Amino acid sequence: MKKIGREVCMLTTSEKNARNGEGAFIRLSNGKIMYAYSRYNTNDKGDHGKAVIAAVFSSDDGETWGENRDLFTNTDVNNMCVSLMHMNNGDIGLFYGCKYLSEDERIMMKVLLRRSADEGETWSQMYECMDEEGYFVYENDRIFRLKSGRILLPLNLHEAFEKGRTSRISNKGVFRTYYSDDDGYTWKTTGKGVYHPFEGSQGGLQETGFYQYEDGRVWAYSRTWSGNQYSCYSDDDGVTWTTPTVGEFFTSPPAPMNVKRINDKYTVAIFNPIPNYPGREAHPRTWGRTPLVCAVSTDDAKSFGKVFAIEDDPENGYCYPSILAGEDYILVAYYHSNGGNIPLNCCKITKVPLSELETEINCL
Repeated sequence: MKKIGREVCMLTTSEKNARNGEGAFIRLSNGKIMYAYSRYNTNDKGDHGKAVIAAVFSSDDGETWGENRDLFTNTDVNNMCVSLMHMNNGDIGLFYGCKYLSEDERIMMKVLLRRSADEGETWSQMYECMDEEGYFVYENDRIFRLKSGRILLPLNLHEAFEKGRTSRISNKGVFRTYYSDDDGYTWKTTGKGVYHPFEGSQGGLQETGFYQYEDGRVWAYSRTWSGNQYSCYSDDDGVTWTTPTVGEFFTSPPAPMNVKRINDKYTVAIFNPIPNYPGREAHPRTWGRTPLVCAVSTDDAKSFGKVFAIEDDPENGYCYPSILAGEDYILVAYYHSNGGNIPLNCCKITKVPLSELETEINCL
């Protein structure tokens, strides 16, 4: 595969900042770009390690980035998995996952929304986007506004079954949908779970994302432990979904995918295309999450005719991509193991000119 893009930022880690990543982009009204992400502020890089939401800013279309700053304080176990959205009243909406301890000392996760009326300088109180208690997994760059104006929030319910900060979480994920028809002020749920079609699946449906076709149909794609992303569809703005089926093109280890329309011509899918299999040579630190590729569609995500490598070093792992569409480029941010012992380490931002997507190249 032809490699595309170039590094414009690497948010490296340190002893007191063990992990950076799982973020999202937004362009501010003054033209600046904000990238908000989870900044772990201790030496614990585990999923339940202490983390706050921080941001870096660029005033030159992502060529250079300033120093990071924390956006608001956090007294919970962990804040992570940012999505950003322009709200109808002009606010910036920041959605994130909040991990907290229940009364019986179990780790729970819910999704919160804060709003900024001053371009990210200050943030409102937090609003809860859900009224259920449990361990719900929600990933970065996932909030989606439909053509109708409805906002969709994809969640995957996992069962917590041990007490304390070291709770073990069931791998079995059930896809659930919350939605708002009043620009995020109130939320409802369909109350229906979407399950992996094979009861014996190890992981269920995990880390679901959305894409809406031009005809209005909504595609939900989910990470699985079955060697591929799985897909289901809705014709009623996310209320009901078809039975999930295997996405044969999107081979994948247990790692999330991100699909976005870039302009009237391009839709891109960023994912790890090759699952683990006997005989594959990949460094243990990668968790099989290598390479990281950009598949390109010119027919509204119905097919993907070109595939390019964003990262192709088999000794490093890459995951949890977020995407920003510029006028003639895209920015892609993602975890990069950067020589560390796991892929959940540093955060790298890569800039890809759209002209590089014009290259004639065969599909995988």
